[in-house]
Amino acid sequence: MGLIGALSNHALQASLARLAAKLEAPPQAIREVSQRYAHRRRPGSIRAAIVVTLSAAQEPMRSRDIHDSVETILGGSVRRGSVKAALARDLPFERNGNSGYVLVR
Repeated sequence: MGLIGALSNHALQASLARLAAKLEAPPQAIREVSQRYAHRRRPGSIRAAIVVTLSAAQEPMRSRDIHDSVETILGGSVRRGSVKAALARDLPFERNGNSGYVLVR
């Protein structure tokens, strides 16, 4: 019985080739990848920015307006889902019907 290549693992060989290429990458490329995660925010920074935003608001704010303000306060991009999750999870924020969110005082 001869080998026809049906049982050889081509996907594994391709994965090993990619891994070998990554291991041969210069240290600069590795540093660039690690710096990608250097912008992690401190826990509670989004919530604090939302509190600042809603405390300055004169009327209920929509989540997209809150998101824009949070990005301005934090000085960078923030996922909309992070803002919405903070609004849904935390107690000092209350949804005021369809008009938006307010800060419970």
